[in-house]
Amino acid sequence: MPARKQPEDVPVYLFTGFLEGGKTKFIQETMEDPRFNKGERTLLLLCEEGEEEYDISTYPAKNVYQEVIEDESELNPEHLTELLEKLRRAVTNAAAALGATAEVTTPGGVIPAAEYDDELTAEVAECIVEVVGEEKLAKELVNPGGEDFHYFVNKYPHIKAAYFGVGAAAAPGLHHQDMQLNKEALPSGTAVLVKMVERKLG
Repeated sequence: MPARKQPEDVPVYLFTGFLEGGKTKFIQETMEDPRFNKGERTLLLLCEEGEEEYDISTYPAKNVYQEVIEDESELNPEHLTELLEKLRRAVTNAAAALGATAEVTTPGGVIPAAEYDDELTAEVAECIVEVVGEEKLAKELVNPGGEDFHYFVNKYPHIKAAYFGVGAAAAPGLHHQDMQLNKEALPSGTAVLVKMVERKLG
């Protein structure tokens, strides 16, 4: 019996930038480059629509699917699951039209969207202010990135969750193989966690 082929990892690319900074043009040119997209099934999630429009017809691979996220509230497990099912139907129907079959798998499942508790998040913000001052409390960051931490609430909905990041000047980028960061910022993150523990345990 032949060995079962192991599922491959699915890469996720996050494009961010300033308003009217040329993101649409950059993404369009990237998707047109055959060195980037060699025919893999691709779901293009748009969290905003720029002045220019994407022209999927110019991509070397024709199995690119585009979906627009109108509001940040749509970044939830239910909606992301709907998009995944829509992609599955498109792939299986396209294969059936050619007399073939296709299967879309997600190794390990889909990383769920963030679901944070408002009261707990406010408490974390208060602890951050106590440790580093209100001027260093950044505004809430909302983006389409995934995070393993979100599995906790997805699996145990009764758990109240909050999430915060420590500004440590990571360069050239978070998770980059050559990433360097300011380690002097780490004690501040530890102090915030200690403050939270003291609040909860007294």
